[in-house]
Amino acid sequence: MEKATIKATKGKLSVTFTLRSKSSKGLTDVYARFTIRGKRLVYPTGLKVLPKYWSKSRSEKLQFKFVSSKMTGYSDANQELQDLHYVAQSQFRRFIQDNGRIPTVDELKTCLDTVYGKNEIQSQINLFQFFDLFIERRTKQMINEGKRVTGNTTLTVYRQTQRLLEEFATATRTKVDFETISLELYENWVEYMQDVKEFKISNIGKHIKTLKTVLNDALEQGLTDNRAHQSKYFKTLKDESFSIALIEQELQDIHELDLSQNKGLDEQRDVFIVASSTGLRFSDVSRLTKKNIHVDNGRRYIQIKTQKTGETVSIPLDKRLTQILDKYKDTERGFPIANTNQVINRQLKEICKRVESLNDVETINYRQGAKDVTEMKRRYELVTTHTARRSFATNYYKAGVPPQFIMKITGHRTESAFLRYIKMSALDSAKVFELIIDKNNLSVVK
Repeated sequence: MEKATIKATKGKLSVTFTLRSKSSKGLTDVYARFTIRGKRLVYPTGLKVLPKYWSKSRSEKLQFKFVSSKMTGYSDANQELQDLHYVAQSQFRRFIQDNGRIPTVDELKTCLDTVYGKNEIQSQINLFQFFDLFIERRTKQMINEGKRVTGNTTLTVYRQTQRLLEEFATATRTKVDFETISLELYENWVEYMQDVKEFKISNIGKHIKTLKTVLNDALEQGLTDNRAHQSKYFKTLKDESFSIALIEQELQDIHELDLSQNKGLDEQRDVFIVASSTGLRFSDVSRLTKKNIHVDNGRRYIQIKTQKTGETVSIPLDKRLTQILDKYKDTERGFPIANTNQVINRQLKEICKRVESLNDVETINYRQGAKDVTEMKRRYELVTTHTARRSFATNYYKAGVPPQFIMKITGHRTESAFLRYIKMSALDSAKVFELIIDKNNLSVVK
């Protein structure tokens, strides 16, 4: 443990350095933890490192060798942490000399903020300026992690939330800044999104979640000490979004449609089937080429580094995907070429309308603004490119494939998030339960 202790008249300061996320695949923040009389202060160092380069050796940490020499800039990073360590020591001793007692963790924070000029920064930067810096920093981080930033949905949401807050501030003549964030402002903002913008609950929840993320980052940066957004009443609203997953027979019916008279629809149908057989996001499906086909022990796999997470996934070929690869084997890419997401979503409606079961009616209930809304729609009207990915996850789970294996492909981090994602009825769940019992030769007590 990278710990240094300073003895004072009646107290000591413990300093440790730790990572925000030890399991992160990309850059993660380094924090200093100061402990005085059992009270802890987590202080941002401003450094980011790859966890794989963070030392696990106690002896190395005692020598201030926190970051491995394999990481670019490791020497500067280690020096910065050593400097912060000694600054904390110096400020701790000086406070004792000047005041005749040891400081509280808040008083130590004030001393460090003064040394590093954070008090001055806090007086100069407002919430909307911090939004700009936050988005810029997240963009650079994504680039460093090899993730796509052009058209990135996460970055787009950050900007949308910032514009929405600015619009709310102007329309309601409300000052929106670090010090004005409160439960009252939260309730007024939610009311504005419901009554004026007429957003769905899920959309409102998305913007609240983004604001909380930005405010938590500002809190960690020491730019605010307002914790109103961490109240249990400052909650992210959730509404079950309505979506469908196609069953295996429906996917097979789509696959077998005779679209030879319309080459455009024929190719986009094949794009949809590729997505339903791989579980990949549309952005990844549209990048597939022959280079993504790998052979191991005579079996073919799709292998691709996904744009959103930057992780490489390998996916076995099912029968439909095998047939499509055979169909496009003589083309330059070896895969059907996808239209834009907007165009293919429109074409999917036309394609799926030709499948009998997709003409059945679905009842959709949701809340929009302050109103409860009920809609009746044909199933084919609800099909989008994302339906393919959801169908992949749902159907393999129904088939008894353990969630952790499906999650390796879909990229879900937790099983709870995965189970919320798939579309399962109570009867579906019972059938999966029976399937697992049969596979493991278990018996059910009757």
